[in-house]
Amino acid sequence: MADTPTSPASNATVVAPIGDSGLKAYGGFIQEEFLPELSGERGKRKFREMAANDPTVRAVLFGLTALVGSVEWPLKAADDTPAAEDAKKFAEDVFDKMQTPLGDVITEACTMFTYGFAPCEITFEPREDGKYGIREIALRAQNTIQRWEIDRNSGAILGLHQQTTWKSTVFIPINKLALFRTTSIKNNPEGESILRGLYRPWYFKSKIEEIEAVGIERDLAGLPVVRVPLSLFKNAADGDQTARAALDGWKRLATQVRRDQNEGVVIPSDVYEDESGKPSGNAQMYEFKLLSSGGGRSFDTTAIIDRYDRKIATAVLMDFIFLGQASVGSFALAQPHSAKVLTPSGWTTMGEIKPGDEVVCPLGRASKVLDTYDHGVKQAYRVTLADGREIFADADHKWVVTTPFWKRQGVPRRARLPWAATPPEPYPLLDRYGVLTTKQIMERMASGMKDSRFHVPVTQPVDYAPAAPLPVDPYILGVLLGDGSMPKRRAGGEGGPTFLSADAEIIDAVTARLPENHRLTPRRCDSNARAFRISGPANTGGGCNHFINGLDALGLIGTTSHSKFIPAPYLRASIPDRLALLRGLMDTDGYCSTIGQVRFSTVSDALRDGVVELVRSLGGLASVSFRDSKGYRHPKTKEWVEKHTRSWLVTITMPDGMNPFLLTRKAERVRRRSATKPMGPGIAKIEPVSEEPMRCIRVSSPSAMYVTDGFTPTHNSSDKTALFAQALGSYVKRMADVLNRQVLKRLWELNSLDEKLMPKFEPGDLEKPDLGELSAFVSTMAGAGAQLFVSQDDQNWARKLAGMPPAPEEGLGDQGAPGAAEDDDDQAQRIKKALEGFDAGADDDWILGSEAA
Repeated sequence: MADTPTSPASNATVVAPIGDSGLKAYGGFIQEEFLPELSGERGKRKFREMAANDPTVRAVLFGLTALVGSVEWPLKAADDTPAAEDAKKFAEDVFDKMQTPLGDVITEACTMFTYGFAPCEITFEPREDGKYGIREIALRAQNTIQRWEIDRNSGAILGLHQQTTWKSTVFIPINKLALFRTTSIKNNPEGESILRGLYRPWYFKSKIEEIEAVGIERDLAGLPVVRVPLSLFKNAADGDQTARAALDGWKRLATQVRRDQNEGVVIPSDVYEDESGKPSGNAQMYEFKLLSSGGGRSFDTTAIIDRYDRKIATAVLMDFIFLGQASVGSFALAQPHSAKVLTPSGWTTMGEIKPGDEVVCPLGRASKVLDTYDHGVKQAYRVTLADGREIFADADHKWVVTTPFWKRQGVPRRARLPWAATPPEPYPLLDRYGVLTTKQIMERMASGMKDSRFHVPVTQPVDYAPAAPLPVDPYILGVLLGDGSMPKRRAGGEGGPTFLSADAEIIDAVTARLPENHRLTPRRCDSNARAFRISGPANTGGGCNHFINGLDALGLIGTTSHSKFIPAPYLRASIPDRLALLRGLMDTDGYCSTIGQVRFSTVSDALRDGVVELVRSLGGLASVSFRDSKGYRHPKTKEWVEKHTRSWLVTITMPDGMNPFLLTRKAERVRRRSATKPMGPGIAKIEPVSEEPMRCIRVSSPSAMYVTDGFTPTHNSSDKTALFAQALGSYVKRMADVLNRQVLKRLWELNSLDEKLMPKFEPGDLEKPDLGELSAFVSTMAGAGAQLFVSQDDQNWARKLAGMPPAPEEGLGDQGAPGAAEDDDDQAQRIKKALEGFDAGADDDWILGSEAA
């Protein structure tokens, strides 16, 4: 059936939007908030009150603003051409000459944390060179924004209406605005305040503080009690206006009395009279007294307020992280429970790891497992490296990678290592490496871009935990595994380990390593090489040959060329012992070509795997290939013997300074690897496999990595600091997007400049946020919000001026010590100056400080 032609009406339907974002905006007023007290102007006033009056909230906001303010904002040229460099210099000059420094603009933009948005008006001005510059980028206070203009068809923001200082309403179009927002969900111009989630704990805390303050005052001053004649109540109830006014005056006295310099009560001295009008005793008709509290409180309000303070700090930080993470996605690292993890004592699995265990980091040393996180069943991916290694992880698992392009040009910002991955000690293998997720690597490999050939770093030589002494010298064991035989003992105790060699250097090296009273005994053989048996002091039984006993204990006696293996204790031995073992193997069954290619050959599957693990544990690379042969020619009879044999070839690259050979003629052929070529193996392919239970771990390693299958370094799970840093970075990135797309772009359009030459703001690295320090800062600032003075002497001096008793000794806690480094006169002058003109009731905005302006 032929395709139906598309009509012009259909084209219009395809191009034009049909639905909308779902933003609840009526008449330009945003109605997304379901709590009336947090909606519209009431909400702005409430958030302003939280940010200005609550010391915990104020401290957190100040900490966030300070962290963002520590970022540098350099401009990056569009390319390397002189024209792009000139365009960059023009933009730099424009921002340098602004009336409002860029740092102040960023600080004002941080008010979006409080309100959810920060609209800044861009004012342009003509320059001397005939172009337009920027005079200022100034905040338009959130509490002055009346409503928004939003296109009903497209949902685009057209501008805002502002109530100016002189009570006139002005319209500011969107092309004059730099609109900073915490989130752009539903294209809401007002974003979402990070204080939204703490409203409930803040509300309860403020109410409890108010009740506590009233309770403390009543406990100290007493509960006012006024006694008046019953007739006054009756006459007031009957409509006597004089009685009602008198009763109201007594009520005001009871509710408004305060213990201060104005305290005093004037009451009538009348006494009760009898029916004839004569005084009946001394009982006064009117009485006023302060009734003391008769008992203690049932609740510890201090502990309750402290609890809500912690909830407030947690809520504001978590909202900050949550909203920030919305733009960068989840980074939940995970591997299957069956994935291998290297520990100082050998391999274990991800499912067996628990907090407190030790794992090996890529630096080759042990680090602690700080925490584990289970992620349930997720899609697993098989990551295959070029040397045959296979690692399994989920799509969000992080990898430390590099590319040849990055090695030359540097790592792009999107992939730069986080702070935790920059170790304090030298680790050159992390130079020019970045961090990408499995999914990101897959996407870039599929794109075929110039930086899509990824390599992972290698693990430094692993320093295993000390173990028991080795029963056989490792170099001699390597020689026996390479060109030796370890037959079972024959009747009478004869026989023993034997090896072939035509190199006097190998024979001398073995002889030098023999235990006391052991020797090499020449034997006959069918080849050109010489054969030697390792003999003990009395090789006629009795178990005196230490080599036979040691090899028997290791399970090697009776093995053949197809069944040889490296015993586990030797794979976990010290670095010098493992290197000696590798040299024994390579001096016999290894070779180095004329171009420097190093290989080891064996017909044993187990020995092949052992050599691969041995090389990788020493910081080298090992890849496996094979070759098949149909037979061989007998060395003595020279007859062809048909026998199918598969030989394994292990291609080896060792770190610089670690030669795999002891034999001089082979060692001299080894060439130093290229310094520009990435040493780590490349990622060959990534493919989905089955769904499996996933888990991730967080480790204490300064490299923020641990070692998984095949000695492959991989990134550990993000901790709270990293999540906080990612959220902080996302806010900075969002600010940079506003400057690039709403400020620089409009500057370029106004000057009719080539948009291809427009530079961009690329914020510098953030200071590493320490949540422990931030928490301590918040706690200290919160406490400081309840204290006016930093020392006990200062506070007592002020109390004395006010006629109050001295503060209790524990009143200041750790915030100050008695006898600060000022004399009494300096203290008096400083505090007197601070108290001059203080009148809390004169202007409520005084309490809000500069933010109320």
